[in-house]
Amino acid sequence: MDVHVATTGRAGTERDWPTYRRRLKAAGVTWHQLNTFHRQPDSLWPATDRARALATKIQPHVIHAHAGVPTFVARLATPSHATRVIGQMYSWGPNRPSWMDTMDLVAFSRADKVVVSARKYQRMLVDGGVAKSRLTYVPWGVDTAPAGAGRCSTVLEGAGKCWHLGFVGRLEPRKDQLALVGALADLVARGVDARLSLVGPDGDAAYGAAVRARVRDLGLGDRVRVTGAVRSIWPHLSSMDLFVSLSKDEGQGLAVLEAMGAGVPVLARPAAGLEDFVTDGRNATWLKGTTGRAIARQIATALSDRTGLARLAARARQMVNDRYSWTATLRALETVYGW
Repeated sequence: MDVHVATTGRAGTERDWPTYRRRLKAAGVTWHQLNTFHRQPDSLWPATDRARALATKIQPHVIHAHAGVPTFVARLATPSHATRVIGQMYSWGPNRPSWMDTMDLVAFSRADKVVVSARKYQRMLVDGGVAKSRLTYVPWGVDTAPAGAGRCSTVLEGAGKCWHLGFVGRLEPRKDQLALVGALADLVARGVDARLSLVGPDGDAAYGAAVRARVRDLGLGDRVRVTGAVRSIWPHLSSMDLFVSLSKDEGQGLAVLEAMGAGVPVLARPAAGLEDFVTDGRNATWLKGTTGRAIARQIATALSDRTGLARLAARARQMVNDRYSWTATLRALETVYGW
């Protein structure tokens, strides 16, 4: 079976793709550059023409289209429906203009199947007019921590320690790392000895610069580490006492699940994706309130109950092991693709 992958390019949010392309080539996968990311007419229609030419050349049996615009392009490029188009809705995002919502809803309503990894998105698509029969809920599996990398007894160390808070994800507005830096400043002002690791590359260069500037302006340079891209998240998770997610939108929340699987207790802002597996007070704690002061107060309260945090972490780890295996994901996708 021949496999082809088309991605937008080498710049911006795809500047880390050269590494992936080398791996694809080694695996015998053919890569094509095709800009199905941007929605503007000067790139969208040329991309559709190139996609049609590519589909005519390789005659694919099925196209997996990752997000609304690729689904839109893939369906226009294969109007005869001889090729099945499987759309993927992984994120909707806050504050989108209505025309963008309409475009994606039109695209998904014309796909043969749509895979969603958050129940909230499934409901949104149905409410937007996408037939429920086209939708399949498939949560992605979660990699488990390598031997020795997990935190089986996290937060049970003695009193007087410096607490290590952390978050894993691209630096971008919807992840709200700025608010997390502000919460750390409030924690320190309350007398809590804490530091923060923000693990991940800049998803938005201007936002990443703003996060670093705020760290400097608040005098937190010795307490905040912004790692940039890392080869492995596990060494970072293994040292965290608490994983704090202020993300406003998640397609599933894989970083949170990975933290849970590594035995790190989680505090999180309610968001699509996370709502499918977080049970407040049982396997994690929902953060209530949006100000740095309110978040800091809840973090301080959580850290004061080491036994409670350890109990949350143990339940969360068991939940991830029970529900998020790659075997279950692959079986579900095989059904979607009809293999």
